[in-house]
Amino acid sequence: MSDPVLPPTFQRWMDELLPSPIPRESRATCHDCPMLDASEAGPDAPFHPATKCCTYHPELSNFQVGAILLDDSPEVAPARAVLDRRIDGRLAVSPLAVRPPPAYMTIYNASAGATPTAFGRTPALVCPFYIRDGGLCGIWRHRNSVCASWFCRYERGARGRAFWRLVHLLLKTLEDSLRLWCVAQVDPEVARTAFLFEADSPRGLDEFAVSGVASEPAYLMQWGKWAGMERTFFKKCAQAAAGLSWRDVLAVGGARAAAAADLVRELHERLHMGGPPDRVRRGAAYLVQIGRRPREVRVRNAQLHHDWFDMPADALGVVPRLCGGRLADALDELAREGTPLDPALVKKLIDFEVLVPA
Repeated sequence: MSDPVLPPTFQRWMDELLPSPIPRESRATCHDCPMLDASEAGPDAPFHPATKCCTYHPELSNFQVGAILLDDSPEVAPARAVLDRRIDGRLAVSPLAVRPPPAYMTIYNASAGATPTAFGRTPALVCPFYIRDGGLCGIWRHRNSVCASWFCRYERGARGRAFWRLVHLLLKTLEDSLRLWCVAQVDPEVARTAFLFEADSPRGLDEFAVSGVASEPAYLMQWGKWAGMERTFFKKCAQAAAGLSWRDVLAVGGARAAAAADLVRELHERLHMGGPPDRVRRGAAYLVQIGRRPREVRVRNAQLHHDWFDMPADALGVVPRLCGGRLADALDELAREGTPLDPALVKKLIDFEVLVPA
């Protein structure tokens, strides 16, 4: 239906779910990262050129790991090498997923995950699948729900962020359900063991995680007869998931996935609605700062850490006049007074939730 915005498997499912294409986020691109330019990075420092936004270690579900191992294209070769090392090392490698090493996640949660200024600016947290030569993603066709749905900037501001957050919720729900389903298709006994092991697994850093090694008894308990044949197991998971339609995967996801899918459809429809709302009121989540040029202000939404727009200070001063009555009437009145507001600016005010539907 549409040019791929998501990894191929996710894209196929979304094309079946939604009546029209997902908007492309052209303001956030890997090839021309807007967060590397200090003049465009916003009020905070730009991202580090050796990392861009890739200071995050993705958790890859078993079917995603298998798809990478089955992908023999040259551009995926570095990612296959990373997974080979991880599988051989056995740390945080289970029948359900290949996860970030616990020590990495402890550092991430205490830094980039907790402090917005650390994200994108910490080379020590660079993703292991990041290709430094060219600054691209080594698992782009197989990236997980987080990497597929996160953007530093959105075409529709806070509205776009709300939509993509729900897309992430839906895709993460499907990932979590599908990984267990895949294990059950390959070996039901391993599925029961993996499920119980994951539920009882301690969180944090034990003596093995601190040392960067796997607990051999625990590892063998999870994998059973598949220990030593993990690559084959992951490939079988990928093959099991490859042919699933949207209807199939929604059935695997159950009630939680169905509820998330309904919300994604609703917000997708809102993104495609033409024209502003009939009445608006002032939002509560925007911030106004000093602009870069005289007689301008910079407007940010508190939920958008890396995005903003500049507008004339005089235009911001008439925003209260847009609230209360019909928006079209207020805009007509301003135009008659000789102080019209650009329709593109009005749209920006709504997208960044300076104005919200009343």
